Amino acid sequence: MNSDGVVVDEAIHAAWDSYRILEKRTSAEERQEAQERVEAATDTYGREEVSRGTVFLVVC
Repeated sequence: MNSDGVVVDEAIHAAWDSYRILEKRTSAEERQEAQERVEAATDTYGREEVSRGTVFLVVC
């Protein structure tokens, strides 16, 4: 979260990718790519920020 209390865009994208990983219709290749993006966002911004991204998606 930045100083304005805004969730980082990459965290929101990672939250969406987390959903795509669980979605049965997502191909194995797409799942792998999504997993890599989630890991990169988590490494860069932390689990807490990715969790905030998930909350943002649920609330909106």
